[in-house]
Formats: sequence, structure tokens, C-alpha cells
Amino acid sequence: MLTVIFATKEWIGVFEKFKTFLRPLCSKDIVFCPWNREGKTVSEMVPDLYKIIAFHHEWRAIVVNEDGLDSINPFDYTRAVDSYRVGQQYDAEKLLQRRTALFESYEAATNNPLTKLTTAFCGAPTVGTVLDDPEIFRSIEKGELSLIEYTLSLQLDALDVERIAATILSYEDGTDDGDGNAPRIHPIREKMKSFTPNGDDVDLVGKIASKDVAGILSLIRQTAEQSDGKSFEDRVLDLIRFLGQENPVFVDPEYVECMVENTKKAEMIARITAEYEFNDVRPTEVFCLAPRTVDADTYAQDVKWQDNDEHFY
Repeated sequence: MLTVIFATKEWIGVFEKFKTFLRPLCSKDIVFCPWNREGKTVSEMVPDLYKIIAFHHEWRAIVVNEDGLDSINPFDYTRAVDSYRVGQQYDAEKLLQRRTALFESYEAATNNPLTKLTTAFCGAPTVGTVLDDPEIFRSIEKGELSLIEYTLSLQLDALDVERIAATILSYEDGTDDGDGNAPRIHPIREKMKSFTPNGDDVDLVGKIASKDVAGILSLIRQTAEQSDGKSFEDRVLDLIRFLGQENPVFVDPEYVECMVENTKKAEMIARITAEYEFNDVRPTEVFCLAPRTVDADTYAQDVKWQDNDEHFY
């Protein structure tokens, strides 16, 4: 099988300098292909490749990646906050920090020449469920639309809110009937009152019936500010779960956040795939190697790779 070794001209020069020692390991089935790491297309990155693999139905690629000298794994560009919860409390600020860090990592990865070349050779990875509405995605990405707000609006859109509102208001609200009987309150009315700062669930139910997301969130925020216990975000999640018992949509914004991340990935993958489209037979195998010299620092890094199995990538 033809083996094509991709390296910068500088590294190919090094190999040529020591070809006397390497000759026993080489054959006519091994070819060096200059790799222009600044290329904007496959033809610019590896201009000789199409000519090299002409008439070959199978071939393997070995990519000599000098970036591997400075990192444990040259594919690892993600440096992000792992969690956006403090204990059991949902933390919107940490979520935005994590998303910003992730998206910066995605940008760094797609600008990495190794990512571009391996995407051309191996194809693009698949992603999970994405957001269908580009405007919604942009608003969430910029922080103009919170996941809480979007999740609540999704749940309200999935419900017959007018029927639900009428049903809630038909239950006893705990007011005195005027005959001296002890006021009674239905558990559902009591639950609804817990979401409001002054116990006025009629106002809250009216906002639910009209799908006034901003008004609903304003009431719940006031409630959270006036009492201890659950945060504003977790109170909204409670309301979403409560309203969506018959037809739940998303009971946790973590899933929506996953969709947001998938949408970003899909967008960037589509861009890099279009820019680095490979119009020939793809290699059956791709190996990425990191050249290194024998010194104390490199030896220490080599030990780290072996301990963490990071020499396989």
C-alpha cells in the first residue's frame, strides 16, 4: 500500500539530510508530500497529493505534526469550565462562562492545521440534536436570550395555556366564603402562589395564559429575591415541570445547552468541510506523529504520553 508522509518542507529537509540512515526503512511505496500548514484549501495545503495518489485505490497517510512537541495531545484544544452548577443550584453565569470557553476552544480547534487536514482525510464527525432556528441560536450564543427564557417559551408553546389557566383558577384559592367557614385552598392554587412575591397567583396565571414570558420571569425573580432557598433559575424550572406535566418538552436547560453546543459544532464542521473538501479516494489509515529530539524535557513529555496513553491519537 502506498504510504504518503505529510510534513513541512523544513522537516522533509531533515529527513533528506539523513536519508542514508533511513534508506533501509524506505521503499518506492513511501512518498513525502510537502504540507503547507497555511493553505486555505486541500490543494493549497498539499498541492502534490492528487498527483501522488493518482491510480492508487488504497493509501495511508502519516502526518508529521510539529505541534505535538508542545502539548500532550495536539487535538485537545478544549479548556473549558466543566460545570455550571453550584451544588444543586443552576448557575446561569457559570453556564455562559462555560459556553464562551467552549466556543473559543472550537474556534482554536478549527483553526488548527492538523484539524483541517485530518477533516479532509477522515471526514467530519457527527453531532447530536441541533437548534433549527438560526435566530434563536444567535440570540442564545450572544447571551441575549437565556436558556431559562427559551425553555419556558418552548414549554408554553407546547401547552393549551388558556385551558390550563382556566382550570387552575377554577380551584379554591383560600379566600373566606363569607359564611364564617374556614378558607380552603386547593394544592394547585397553593403551588401557584408560591411562585409569586405577594401570593397573587391570578396575575401569574393571566401571564401564563397570554404566554407573557418576560412577565412570568419578572414575578418569579421578585419571589426569589424576597425569600431564601431556591434560586431564580431553579424556581423557573419548577414552574416548567409543574406546567408541563401533561406534555413536557424540556424540563432541564442542560439538554437545551447541549443542543446549543451541537449547533455551534455543526456550523463550524460545515464550514471547515466545505473549505477543505477532498475530491479523491480518502486514505484507509491516518497516523499523526510528533517528531521530537532526545533531551530531558522531551523525555519527560514522552513519559507523560506513555503514562496517559496520549501517544495514541
